[in-house]
Amino acid sequence: MTKLISLFFVALTGIGLRWAILGEYDSSQLQLTFIFLGAAPLFLWISIRQKHKDADYSPLPSSRQWTTSLKDKWLTGEKKIFQGEELVATYNRVYNKSFHKIIADLMRTPGLWFLQLAFQFKDGRTFTVTSEENWKGNARYTIWEGNTEVATIRSDLKSEHVKKLLEHTVLEIGEHVYEFRARTVRSRIEVLKDGELIGEVERDLTGVRSLSLNSSEVNVEDEPFLLMGWIVFSYRYNK
Repeated sequence: MTKLISLFFVALTGIGLRWAILGEYDSSQLQLTFIFLGAAPLFLWISIRQKHKDADYSPLPSSRQWTTSLKDKWLTGEKKIFQGEELVATYNRVYNKSFHKIIADLMRTPGLWFLQLAFQFKDGRTFTVTSEENWKGNARYTIWEGNTEVATIRSDLKSEHVKKLLEHTVLEIGEHVYEFRARTVRSRIEVLKDGELIGEVERDLTGVRSLSLNSSEVNVEDEPFLLMGWIVFSYRYNK
């Protein structure tokens, strides 16, 4: 929506400058600019519809471990994470300032910009994820429980990853280190521990994501952080 409104004002400015400087005016160009403005509410309606679908998501009976619907990554609506058919957590995006939301919508990957998330687990624990850009375009995400830093996630844009078209983040929980990685051109996400594949995330045609883990390789205490690491990766790389 914000992109179309921006295009409207840019086009309108260009038409005005052409008329003021060259004395030329084309009414068909002005009509075209109003098409941008008229289409903006449609795109907002689509985003709101996707937000409601995320909030209303309920999984079909399945043996898959965790699932979530992540159709919308821009608005701040509540989303759900299920383990099988049991609701285990909800999460939503947070913006500190209103203009951050506008800038994020203008960008090609809205989930990358000013990414902050709030998680509420059904056992009563709550977490927030904050982000900061770092050296050479890498980002660092901090997971907080209250005012205590409990884990970090960082993107890893090494040259060898770029050459192989790999998207990559590292989740550090105390002494435990996990990795999330995916091919740029694919939606499947791999989860690794000590370089060994222990799980994967897949997306079906409806946009629902499912995470499967080898439970023998994951500490129960680490599971909430893996869920958060998965969601952060999905926002950042639009998976």
